[in-house]
Amino acid sequence: MRIKITYKNLIKKLHKINYVEAKMVGSHLILFNDTFNSNIVLPISNQKDIVADYFLKTIRKNITEKGILTEEQFYNLMTSKD
Repeated sequence: MRIKITYKNLIKKLHKINYVEAKMVGSHLILFNDTFNSNIVLPISNQKDIVADYFLKTIRKNITEKGILTEEQFYNLMTSKD
């Protein structure tokens, strides 16, 4: 199932699982989860843009392989209404 989420909402949800904004490099935002030593790099031109499927797939893979969330937990987080 496809997930449609804006960069702004994605960043909020990543904050919920302890990712913090490490730095901004050009048009890219780097978020870091210190507990799991995990980086996520997001290309952001407009925070209202929808995140491309391949970026979301890469983020999901990173988060699930590091053991931060299961596939189901990731899906529930990304589709929750908060």
